[in-house]
Amino acid sequence: MWPELGEIERMTEDKGLYARAHRAFEERFIPAHRGITFSREKVYAFFNLNRPPKTKNAEGLVVDSFDSTEYKEAIGQLLYKLSDRNKLNKNPLLEQVNRDSYRIVDTELNEIKWWEESTLKALDVTWPYGIDDNSEFGFERDIVIYPGDVIGIAGEGNKGKTTMALNFLLNNLDKFPESIYFTTEFNSTKFRERIKSFDWVNIYNGDGQPRFRLAKHEANFQDVLIPAGMNIVDWVDMPDEPWKIGQIFKKASEKLTTGVCFICLQKRSYKTFAVGGEAAMDYASAFFTISYDKSLVSNVLKVEKVKEPGENNPNYKKFKFGIERGGAKLFAIEEIRE
Repeated sequence: MWPELGEIERMTEDKGLYARAHRAFEERFIPAHRGITFSREKVYAFFNLNRPPKTKNAEGLVVDSFDSTEYKEAIGQLLYKLSDRNKLNKNPLLEQVNRDSYRIVDTELNEIKWWEESTLKALDVTWPYGIDDNSEFGFERDIVIYPGDVIGIAGEGNKGKTTMALNFLLNNLDKFPESIYFTTEFNSTKFRERIKSFDWVNIYNGDGQPRFRLAKHEANFQDVLIPAGMNIVDWVDMPDEPWKIGQIFKKASEKLTTGVCFICLQKRSYKTFAVGGEAAMDYASAFFTISYDKSLVSNVLKVEKVKEPGENNPNYKKFKFGIERGGAKLFAIEEIRE
């Protein structure tokens, strides 16, 4: 690490403490922390500057007398000089986010070469439909989904989110190299019983193994998304920080390459929007809500947002539908014409 002077002295002819700190910071700290907000303490820890000033061996003899004071002062000076707080610095390397937090300024332009032909074409996805009566929403015609798109669906409890999610997963097993279903509520027993109702789909391969994986949903599920696969997240809830849900959609989109991600959210019956508010829709290519309409005595799916309409514009359309077979099959899908 940086305090080992022999290593740094081999890297630069300038033996000054500040110069060594600057060199080590740019060559080792920055590449590991792009896109991350960090504190001064984070820099100290990275360069192992928080170790005790003196340590003793088994015989009680002092074997290390490292003093970090000068090094920490050099770090403080470095962060100030490289940041936008230094008015003399016309091209700051760091932006000071708050009193003791910084981020690395990214000067690399991520240019989109729109004029070059892309190999990414619209995906041929199969949306949930009525298995027995062939009733449908018509989304294959009216919603265009591209590789890397994130789809959101928000609904009240027990109104069909999981049914939609599982139908979307199983209808598209042949269209993606891998598929994964992240769950918050199923354990192995509950899921095994639930999936038995989906008897119109062959969910096993020739070796008797399932054609998709089931995983426990964790807070940072986007870290383990399959970039080229079908990813179902059932469901996301952040009761203490709901404003972060929009960023979850963004991070999922950034992780995907040729795959898609279908994210379920909770929606309270007395709320207009899902948990996370309108921000939950910002990074979604398509977003739906599900509620129960007492006057229709039916579940209702509403198209809240579609970025790329197909033959017809489906935005704000509403559909009533029924669910049978233990929450597996949709039936009697019909557009509500007001």
